[in-house]
Amino acid sequence: MELYSQYKDKNLNKYNSVIFNILKTLGISYKTNGASYIRIIVLSEIKKESEILNLNSYYTAIAKKYTKSVASVKQAVNDCIYNSSKKYEDNYSSIFNFDFNNKYKSSKNLIEDLICYLINN
Repeated sequence: MELYSQYKDKNLNKYNSVIFNILKTLGISYKTNGASYIRIIVLSEIKKESEILNLNSYYTAIAKKYTKSVASVKQAVNDCIYNSSKKYEDNYSSIFNFDFNNKYKSSKNLIEDLICYLINN
């Protein structure tokens, strides 16, 4: 699996600031590893244009690239979402136009919603 690279995929770099602003609005620090991994997954998936998001494949590819364990990559992504502030719930609805419920606190839903947002805006 080919992951997003800011040096190879310069046309996708325009999305970086939007992703960071959305994460910040949700109360997720863009300085965490989890936020960086989310950004890599989102941009890789936009480039790939697949119908089905396979997070395990991304976790494996990121772990290999950064010499981490798959579990630590997955944990970093989940931690940055679950450790976010109350702003997450308050702002999720306004960003993605959904009534918030706990299913949107999953990494898969956040990543899919970010992809849709970037493609449609």
